Amino acid sequence: MEGSHLVGYIQVGKGVDLSSVGAVRSMGKSVCGEAGFRVVSEHHYKFSKPDGITFCFILAESHMVVHTWPEERKLFFDVFSCHRRINPKKMLLILSSNFGGSVKKAAGMRY
Repeated sequence: MEGSHLVGYIQVGKGVDLSSVGAVRSMGKSVCGEAGFRVVSEHHYKFSKPDGITFCFILAESHMVVHTWPEERKLFFDVFSCHRRINPKKMLLILSSNFGGSVKKAAGMRY
């Protein structure tokens, strides 16, 4: 078995609502679909003061978690896949295009 882990953050554009559970869920599901992942469960927690969301997508392949910090226009991500290698360049492009921003920092590991 092999696995790939990718973490980092995106500086999000002004038109993206990082405080909306529905918007973050929709963008996250788009990322998972475009990457070829199968979402089997999901859970979120909405913070108040400061406003933000942690959204966890449980995947048949492992997980994707996003944490939003709307006041700083940042979205942190954690993606792990244990059944296929993640192509880091492709995954970063999928994340940045779906969440409407640019990746500022990322690191990956393969197992």
